[in-house]
Amino acid sequence: MGKEMYQVKIGEETRLYEAGTTYREIVKEYQKDYEDDIVLVFVNGKLQELFKKLKSDCVLEFETTAGEIGHRAYQRSISLMMVKAVYDVAGHDAIEKVRIHFSVSKGYYCTVKGDISVDQAFLSRVEARMREMVEMDMPINKRSVRTDDAIALFGRHGMHDKERLFRYRRVSKVNIYSMNEFEDYHYGYMVPSAGYLKYFKLYLYDEGFVVQMPVKSAPKVVPAFEPQNKLFHVLKESVHWGDIQGIETVGALNDRITRDGVHDVVLVQEALQEKKIAITFDDGPHPVYTEKLLDGLKDRDIKATFFVLGEKAKEHPEIIERMQEEGHIIGNHTYTHIQLRSTNREKFRDELIRTNQVISGITEQEVQYVRPPYGTWDKKLEEELNMFPVLWNVDPNDWCTGNTNRVTKSIVDKAKENSIILLHDCYQSSVDAALSSIDILEERGFRFVTVEEILFE
Repeated sequence: MGKEMYQVKIGEETRLYEAGTTYREIVKEYQKDYEDDIVLVFVNGKLQELFKKLKSDCVLEFETTAGEIGHRAYQRSISLMMVKAVYDVAGHDAIEKVRIHFSVSKGYYCTVKGDISVDQAFLSRVEARMREMVEMDMPINKRSVRTDDAIALFGRHGMHDKERLFRYRRVSKVNIYSMNEFEDYHYGYMVPSAGYLKYFKLYLYDEGFVVQMPVKSAPKVVPAFEPQNKLFHVLKESVHWGDIQGIETVGALNDRITRDGVHDVVLVQEALQEKKIAITFDDGPHPVYTEKLLDGLKDRDIKATFFVLGEKAKEHPEIIERMQEEGHIIGNHTYTHIQLRSTNREKFRDELIRTNQVISGITEQEVQYVRPPYGTWDKKLEEELNMFPVLWNVDPNDWCTGNTNRVTKSIVDKAKENSIILLHDCYQSSVDAALSSIDILEERGFRFVTVEEILFE
């Protein structure tokens, strides 16, 4: 019996490859045509890691370390390798915690808590171990595990911050990355092996060190270490405030809010080099305005989160498909915009299930997030439906005004680090205000992400 073959189109060229060929194998044939390393691929417009295997005819596009997505995959992978190297050099029993805090210069400021001294001798050994892993081309493996199993896994490893984090996740599975015996959770895709991670340098700094990495515009050059000391101490003070309150991680913050309520938590985080923010849209898809919005987001390379109505998603499946293809998150906003009340719980639940079926029927993916209309929610539904509710903290009330400037001003005045902005993609004024706000906030140093990155990274 002959081998099954698939057509793969890359640029203007189409080639035949055997079923099961990894994208990494295909990339090797084309790498010579690219100045920078290819680290991810788009398969029919959907982002995939290089270890994935060919299973149908497709169009491939390559993502290099000079692209935003590829650059972040590089940074993420360096972080995994660095943490493993620290554990390898110090010994697992000597390490209580390795923390990656925030950006400094062109890298990440890190500290190590445990029975060790972070000095130049130790740091040199860590860097040497990292370069050894690069030379070995140590694989970066990925596996998907049930959330309950992930909680148990990180508990056994003594990584209790991750254990606490996953207790608040409502998705059924999470992705675990590993290098040999070392395992960790990271949000987002990785490069396939350490051989891709040649460019880095470690610098002793303050009470820890900085892992310095290339910038997107020069992916093979490690820039000079030039810390902004004043900004560094502002950021360090912010971390210190979180530590004082016992909320150094997202899991700890969730514990604190669950125990004491959000109003008892003091959050001091005013100055950041890169402030994450999420923009979300309810009540769509609209056949005109959502398409215009998607055009504007694509032009700006912005990923958003859409909470769609089931009845509208059913009418416009092509828009849902486009949202998915362009990397946006698609959540549930009920079928008809019903508000949960004590007298209609079953109907509300049925609408969520019906909408999940519509979305999953189009995307072939499980729906993980829900935005209940008017913010009314029953926590028991999280367990019943395995869904996580996403509310908001910036609401410009765009639905009750057609004044684009007023909506824009409301958004930019209220926006802070980790804000989740609520808008509606069924009004022209809202679409205009969304795109205008994105432009202004990006100039002010904000980086737009999906709600998943705000909630769980």
